[in-house]
Amino acid sequence: MQLVFRDVGLGQPLSVALASLFVAALSAPLLAQSASIKGVGLLSGDTLSFSAGPSGLSTDGQVWVGTSARVPSGGMGRSRAARKANNNSIFDLGVLAGSQDSIATACDQSGGVVVGRCIGGTVTRAFRWQLGLLTDLGRPAYPGMIAASAVGISANAAVVAGSGTLLAGGPIGWSLAGGNFTIVPPLANGTKTEVAAISGDGVVIVGAADVAGSRLGMRWTKTGGTGLLPLPPGQLFSAATAVNADGSVIVGVVGAGTSESAIIWRGSTFTILKRLAPTDTTARCVAVSPDGDVIIGESADATRRRVWVWTADSGLIALDERLSQQGADVSVWNITSASAIGRGGLTFSGTGELTLPGGGRRVEGFIASLITLCASDWNGDGGIDGSDVDQYLAAWTAGIGDINLDGGVDGSDVQLFFERWSAGIC
Repeated sequence: MQLVFRDVGLGQPLSVALASLFVAALSAPLLAQSASIKGVGLLSGDTLSFSAGPSGLSTDGQVWVGTSARVPSGGMGRSRAARKANNNSIFDLGVLAGSQDSIATACDQSGGVVVGRCIGGTVTRAFRWQLGLLTDLGRPAYPGMIAASAVGISANAAVVAGSGTLLAGGPIGWSLAGGNFTIVPPLANGTKTEVAAISGDGVVIVGAADVAGSRLGMRWTKTGGTGLLPLPPGQLFSAATAVNADGSVIVGVVGAGTSESAIIWRGSTFTILKRLAPTDTTARCVAVSPDGDVIIGESADATRRRVWVWTADSGLIALDERLSQQGADVSVWNITSASAIGRGGLTFSGTGELTLPGGGRRVEGFIASLITLCASDWNGDGGIDGSDVDQYLAAWTAGIGDINLDGGVDGSDVQLFFERWSAGIC
């Protein structure tokens, strides 16, 4: 996301201009638009739902895929791959014959094709769901491979990627296109490869490889083979967790000991992101938008895990804070994990603890939508200009726009908005 600050040509002292704009905005129609966060629900009889990263959301943000589960409590536990589309009720995708449970891990750009794995009762099997039909994808004819799991799918659903379990030696990656499997081989001195995601164009697969006892981020293409991602100085391990549409931006985690940091790789260069809070000991990227401009990730300290959103313009900000700033009620949510990005980098999915009307709590998947990622670009058109002033002040009169994140919408928010707006920054 690249913002452009345009000269609005006020031609008068800023204080005078802002005062006049403010008065004008008081008579402007109130904005109905605000950010939102909604739970996806549960299958009947289940006790929780969740979505795994990095791809559980269609590009338009209207289709969520994940898992609904039943924790044993005097009965049988289970998990079922689930899908929710266009605000309809959550739907059970079923389970392959011979298995007990299913887990959805990814969907294509339309949300019409879902992949994942079935477990229990027999070996783990990769599945593909489309038009109500659950299909066993099989596994590569690779020596010692006894199971397979699908973790990613290309935007057009033509290529599926995943990992298989070897009888000895751990997992090894694979891709499936046109009915044919291709192995993501280990490096010469490696023992295994584990796939995390596939690019939207189906060309680049990312994950981690074992090399001389270390786990290191890897990138694979059919023409270029398996290669390691650059490891920053002082870091001992890494893993790629997600990749954008054309494979040019890879995100993940690096670390040493018990400390982990979120990282972005662009070709041979890398950027380690700052922590959300000074007390955080771990941070990782979970998903990246198709254009590579927006990233969602997780940070944690000794007592709390939080989800954040990153752009080059605004840096890291907690998702719940940005939602609250734009008028969403997050008081009933404790957002704990992230999974995917949709709709122009403004819609996100993940999992959190939801406080129920009766006071109880349950774990539930969610879909959250923002107005914009940059407070100064309030109308989200990519520029910081006079139209943002009109939109923000109209929103402010409607009680939306807690820019300083102090829990209230008052004059201090207006002042901070104009300080950022006049400087052309988020």
